[in-house]
Amino acid sequence: MFYNVVLVRFKPEATAQQIDLALSRLRALPEAVPPLLKLTMEKNAGVVDGAHDAIIVGEFADVDAYREYQTHPAHAAVAREFLLPILGEMSRIQYEA
Repeated sequence: MFYNVVLVRFKPEATAQQIDLALSRLRALPEAVPPLLKLTMEKNAGVVDGAHDAIIVGEFADVDAYREYQTHPAHAAVAREFLLPILGEMSRIQYEA
């Protein structure tokens, strides 16, 4: 399996409604993008100051499936319309397990 882990900080002006909408649109991606086997995401519990606001973990069969997901129109649309407008910064790591 191949995993893509994304840590997100939202812009300070991002509203709770915008964040919830972006996360709900991302949660729907496995139905629209077959290479994406599973998508897990959660908001930060807020226990430690300075942590990221959310985590997004995508599960794929292999690297090629991940690359297909990255260029899929449904993924691009959700990122462009819902995530990028409220995204402050992002860290990413991929790994195979």
